[in-house]
Amino acid sequence: MAKGLLYKKHEHPRGIAARASVRGLTLGFAIVLGLVVLLAIYALLAMHQIRQDMESAVGMYKTEARLAETMYRLAHRQTEVMQGLVHERSPALRAEKERLLRELDSQFEVLLHKLVALDLRPAERAVLEGQAIMSAKLAEDRSKLMSLLAAGREGEAEHFLLDRVMVDQAQVIQALNQFTYIQDDKTADILLGDRRRHQTAVNGIVTAGLAALLLGAWVAYGVRRRIGKLLHGIEVASDQLEASLRTSFFQKRALDEHAIVSIADVHGRITYANDRFCQISGYSRDELIGQSHRILKSGLHPPAFFDDLWSTIASGKVWQGEVCNRRKDGERYWVSSTIVPYLDEHGLPYQYVSVRTDITELKRSVEQNRLLAGAMEQTDEGVFIVDAKQPEIPLIYVNHAFVQMTGYARDELLGRNYRFLEGEAANQLALDLSGDSLDESKSIRAVLRSYRKNGESFWCELVIDPIRDDAGQLTHFIGIAEDITVRMERDESLRRFRAALDSSADAIYLVDMQTMRFIDANRTGWETLGYTPEELFTLGPADIQPQSAQPDLVEMFERAGDETDEGSVIETVHQRKDGTQFPVEVLLRPIQSDEGALMIAVVHNISARKKAEEKLLQAKLVAEQANQAKTDFLSNMSHELRTPLNVILGFAQLLQMKRGVDAGVQENVREIVKAGRHLLELINEVLDLARIESGRISLQIEPVRCLDIVNECVGLMQPLAKQRGIDLQVDLGELDASVRVSADAVRLKQVMLNLLSNAIKYNRPQGSVTFKVWPAAKGRICWSVVDTGLGIAADQQAQVFEPFSRLGMERTGVEGTGIGLVISKRLIEAMHGQIGFESEPQVGSRFWVELPQAQVLDESPLAQMWGIEPTPTPMHIESSGHGVVLYIEDNPANLKLIERMMQGRPHLLLITAHTPKLGLEFAFVHRPGLILLDINMPVMDGYEVLRRLRADPATASIPVVAVTAAAMSRDIEKARAAGFQDYLTKPVDIRRLYGVLDSVFGASEEPEYERGSKFS
Repeated sequence: MAKGLLYKKHEHPRGIAARASVRGLTLGFAIVLGLVVLLAIYALLAMHQIRQDMESAVGMYKTEARLAETMYRLAHRQTEVMQGLVHERSPALRAEKERLLRELDSQFEVLLHKLVALDLRPAERAVLEGQAIMSAKLAEDRSKLMSLLAAGREGEAEHFLLDRVMVDQAQVIQALNQFTYIQDDKTADILLGDRRRHQTAVNGIVTAGLAALLLGAWVAYGVRRRIGKLLHGIEVASDQLEASLRTSFFQKRALDEHAIVSIADVHGRITYANDRFCQISGYSRDELIGQSHRILKSGLHPPAFFDDLWSTIASGKVWQGEVCNRRKDGERYWVSSTIVPYLDEHGLPYQYVSVRTDITELKRSVEQNRLLAGAMEQTDEGVFIVDAKQPEIPLIYVNHAFVQMTGYARDELLGRNYRFLEGEAANQLALDLSGDSLDESKSIRAVLRSYRKNGESFWCELVIDPIRDDAGQLTHFIGIAEDITVRMERDESLRRFRAALDSSADAIYLVDMQTMRFIDANRTGWETLGYTPEELFTLGPADIQPQSAQPDLVEMFERAGDETDEGSVIETVHQRKDGTQFPVEVLLRPIQSDEGALMIAVVHNISARKKAEEKLLQAKLVAEQANQAKTDFLSNMSHELRTPLNVILGFAQLLQMKRGVDAGVQENVREIVKAGRHLLELINEVLDLARIESGRISLQIEPVRCLDIVNECVGLMQPLAKQRGIDLQVDLGELDASVRVSADAVRLKQVMLNLLSNAIKYNRPQGSVTFKVWPAAKGRICWSVVDTGLGIAADQQAQVFEPFSRLGMERTGVEGTGIGLVISKRLIEAMHGQIGFESEPQVGSRFWVELPQAQVLDESPLAQMWGIEPTPTPMHIESSGHGVVLYIEDNPANLKLIERMMQGRPHLLLITAHTPKLGLEFAFVHRPGLILLDINMPVMDGYEVLRRLRADPATASIPVVAVTAAAMSRDIEKARAAGFQDYLTKPVDIRRLYGVLDSVFGASEEPEYERGSKFS
C-alpha cells in the first residue's frame, strides 16, 4: 500500500490523466457501442417480430376469410339444393339431392367448428354463436321439410320452404356477411397497430444506424443489409394486408349491394347507413345520420317487441327477427333483420351493426297464397290440382269440399291419380290429359261416375284446365268437381216420368194460358183425339170441344186459373178429329214457370163409366150402405175391443185373489168373470173373420205425481245414458213432492222417455242431458229435456214435428222411425198441453212440454180403492237380469193391468216399454230374466222384435213369452214356431201369468196378491 502511495505520488499527472482519459474513452466507447449494439439487436428483433405478426395476421385473415367464403358458398349451395328438392318429383333424384344436402350440412358443420377454434374476438364469437343457433334451427326446419316431402305433401313443403326455411337460410348468410364485416375491422386494427410498431422500430433502427456510423462503416454496412431485408419483408406483408383489405372492401361492397346495412351507437342513433338503406327507407343519408331508428317505426309492433330487442342487444347478444318499418312516404315494408352488438375490451357494446333483407314481396306473396288457399277451402265446389310432369299425374292438392265429396282424408287422396275414384269403371274417362284439347289450352268437361270411400257411387261433373309455365310447357292441371248426382237422378226421374206419362191411359195436356194453345201432350193425348203431335200443337182446348161446350170451356179455365191448391175437376165433352164426341173428366191445375202461366189438364175418358153409371147407381148406394155398416161393425170388433175386456177380466181376477172380500162380493166377481169369458168367445168368432185397428187414442186423464214420472223415467234411462257415456242430470228446483199434473201417466211417461231417449242417442260423446220440472204461471207444469248434442239446423227446424222426418240423422247409424216426436205432440195436445223446442247448431237442443197442474190429493183413486200407499220409483235400476221382467206393450191400459198383477210378485221388478224400439234398448241395457212381448204393435210387430233379440248374443238366451189378443190355434202355433217360450192370450189369466213367472224365477214365498209392491 505504501508502495502504491509512493508510486502515485511520483507519477506524472498528465500520464495519469491520459490513462484516465483512455480508460474513460474506452469505457464510454464500450458503453456506447454496447448500447448501440443492444439497440440494434432490439430493433432487429422488433422488426422481425412485426414481420412475423403481420405474416401471422395475414395467414389468420386468409384462413378465416377462406373458411367464411367456403361456408358462404356452401350456404348458397344448400339453398339451391333445397329449392330443387322441393320441386323434384323423381324419387331417385330426390334421394340423391337429400344425400347431397346432408353432405353439405356436414361440411358446413366442420367448417363452423374450425372457425370457432380460431383466435376470435368477442363480437366474432357472438356472431358465430348466433350462426350456430340459426344452423340448429335450420336443421330442424329442413328435417320437417323432409318429412313433408316424404309424406307426399309437396304443396305444404313448398309453402314451408318459402315461409320458414328460406328465411332462416337468409339469416345464416347474413350472419356470414356480418362475420366478414367484423373481420375487416379486426384486420384493420391489427394493421394499424403493426404500422405503429413498425414506425417505432424504424426510429430505433435509424438511431442505431447513426450510432453505428460513429463506430464504423463496417457496422453500418452490416446493419443496413439486415435492415434492408427486414424492410423488404415488412413491405411484402404490408402488400398482402392491403390485398386482403381490397378483398374485404369488395366483400363489403357486395354486402351493401345485397343487404340493408346500418350502424348505430349505444344510444340507438344512426352513425352509418348504406345506399340500400336510403333507397328502401326513402330518406337521404343526411336525414338518417344522427336519428334514432324510431324514425322508421310503423306502429304495427307492440312496445314489448322493441323492449325485447333492446334488452337482447344491450346484453351483448345477437338479435334476429322480422320487423315492419315505414318509409318516408308512409308506405310499410318488411325486413328480416340481424343486429350484432360490437363489444369493447370490457365486454360492453359500443356500437350496433344491423344487416337487413327486404322480405316485403315474400310477405305479400305468402299473404296472397294464404288468402287464395282460404278461398279455395271455403268454396262449395271441389277443387283439385294434379302434377302433369309426373308419369302418374298424381293429385297434389285438394280442398275441403273435395274431401267432403269423396269421403277420403286429404292424405289418402294426395299422391294418387284421380282415376282411382272411378273404381272398376276407370276406363270411362274417355279423355286423355295430354290430348289435343289441352295442347290448345282449352278446358275439358266430363261427367263421370265416381265412388266415395264408403263405396257409395255419385255422378261428378269435372272442368279441367291446363297450367303452363313461362316457356309454354304443361306443368299442372287444375280441376273443379261438382257432385251432380241429384241433377242426374232428377233427369233420370224426368225421363222415367215422361215414359210413365206416355204409357198412361189418361190424356195429359200442357196449355199456355196466354195463347190458349197446347204446348205439350203425352201419347194418349194425341192418339185419343186422332191428331199427330204437329197438328195438335197448332190447336187449343177450344178446338177439341163441340160448339155447345165453348162457353163452359172459358169459364172452366178462368176458374181453374184462380185456384192455387188442388185445381178443379169438371166433366165435359171432347171431339175427335173425325167429329165423334166422348164424355171426359178433366182435372185442371195451374202452374207458374219461367215461360209464364201454364195449365195442366189430365183428361180421363169416362164413356164406359157413363154407360154403366145409371145401372150401377142404385146398386152402388146399397153396397155402400152395407159396406159402411160392415165397416162400423168390424171396427168395433177390432183388437181394441179385446183391450177393455182384458182390463175387466184382469181386474176381476185381482178381486178374486184379494184377501178379506166377503162371499157376496166374491159371487158377484165370479159372475163378471163368467160373463166376460162368454163375451170373449163371441169376440174370438168375430175376429176370425177380420181384424182392424180403429186408430183412436184412448187417454185416462188423472192427477199424476210429477216426482213419480221423473223417478221412473230417469231410472229407466240411466243405464242407457251410462252405456253411451252421457251425464244424465235431474233439476227439480223447488218442486214440491206432492205436485201433480193432469195427464195420462202411461202416455206422459211415453213422451218423456221418447224425449230423453232422443237426447241421449243424438248427443255428442261425453255430453250431458238435463231433465228439469218446475211449476209455471197460470197453473201449468213445465217439463224440459236439454242436451248438448249437435243441434238442429235452422232450415230443418220446421220439419221437427213432421212424420218420418229424421232431419238427416238417418246417415248417423242411430236407428229411428221419425215418428216419435209426431206421436208425442199429438199425445200432449190431446192432454190439453203444449210441446215445443229451441235448438242451436253445434250447441244443443231444448225440448219442453207444458201441461195443466192437477189438484193435490192425499191418495189417488186407485190407492183409495185398493188401499195401496204410493211408493216412488227408485232413481236408478241396478239389474243383472235376475228378478227383472220387461213388458213391451203399446196399449196403456194393458200396461197398467200387468203392473197391478205384478204386485202379487213383490220380489220381481217390472220394466215397461210402450214402443218396440224402446223395448229393444231396455232389453240390451237391463238384460231382464223374462220378456213379456205383445205381438200386434205398430211400426214393428212382436215377431220382428223376437228376431232382433235372438240375433244379438247379449239377449239371445232371454226367455220371451207372447202376450196377445190373437187366440186362434194357428196363431199359437205360429208363435211357438217363431221361438216364443210360452203364449199368454188376452184377457190374461192372472194365475197363468203367475205360473209363467214362477217357472222362470221360482215360486214366490207370498203367492197371493199383496200391497205395497214396487213396479216401474
